[in-house]
Amino acid sequence: MRRSVVRKALFLGFDSSTQGLKASAVNESLQVVYSCAINYDADLPSFGTSGGAHVSGSTVTAPSLMFASALDTVLEKME
Repeated sequence: MRRSVVRKALFLGFDSSTQGLKASAVNESLQVVYSCAINYDADLPSFGTSGGAHVSGSTVTAPSLMFASALDTVLEKME
């Protein structure tokens, strides 16, 4: 006998800020099913940021690869 699998739709949203990345999955009723966040400084220390950025005099930059790494990390946590 075959079981039918009922799958409900989930929607994924991202909130990217200067300090971190947050992802939330909501259902069709907009109830949060799962949420997780990455703080760039604490969770990705290899990039050496302070407040999510590198500051040199009046120049403020952020490593582009850090954003991709944060996305990978968030998706791994949500797996």
